[in-house]
This record gives sequence, structure tokens and C-alpha cells, in this order.
Amino acid sequence: MFTLFFIGCFVMMTIYNLLFYSLVKDKTYIYYCIYIFCNAIYITFAWLRVDDAVRENVLPNSAAYFDFFALSTTVAMVGYVAFLKSFLILKIILPKWDRFFSNMLYLAIPVILFVVIALSITAIDDKCATVAKL
Repeated sequence: MFTLFFIGCFVMMTIYNLLFYSLVKDKTYIYYCIYIFCNAIYITFAWLRVDDAVRENVLPNSAAYFDFFALSTTVAMVGYVAFLKSFLILKIILPKWDRFFSNMLYLAIPVILFVVIALSITAIDDKCATVAKL
């Protein structure tokens, strides 16, 4: 019960920050929304064990798709670092740290893309193997 309340708070915070972004037009709120939403996805699949129900009912023959949900933590960290850079105005206050965090983001994005492509290929191979068995 507490977990559902916790996830509901995350969803409400995401909606609130999206509405606030539409009024203010500051990128900081979008980065924060990415962070909160990805954490809500992770909590939903890690704490509630929704993956078992989805695996049985929605996607019964494609276990590789569930690795995408583990990727949400990495995307959350990218959103968090981007949020910190924007919120703390590191470009002006601490330019060396801004450069460090920018390099972290530049390294994380290709890694995320590589993992998505690798997981997609694995999922396609699983589907081909399932069709070949028929």
C-alpha cells in the first residue's frame, strides 16, 4: 500500500513539474521530470514486481524487453546530472565541475544508445528463435 502511495507521489511530482515547465519554460524542470519519471518506472518494476504480471499477460515470449526497465536507472542518473548542472548554474559558478558533468553526460548517452540497440537485437533474436520453433 505504501509503495503505491510513493509511486503516486512521483507521478504527481512529474505532472506538477511538467505544468510548471509549461509556465516558466526552464529546462531544469524537464530534467527533473525525466529523473522522477524514470525512478517511478524503476520503483514500479522493482518493488511491486509488476514484471512477472506483464511477462505472463502482455509480453509472454519476450523476456529481453524487461531489461529496458533496468535501463531506467541509467536514464534517471542522466536526468539527475543534467538537473544538477542546470539548477546549480554550474557553468557560471563552477566551470570545471560543469565541464566534468558535461563529459559524464556525453559519455552516458552513447552507452545508453548502445545498450538500447543491443537489447533490441536480443529481443529480435528471441522473436526469431520463437518463430523458428513453430
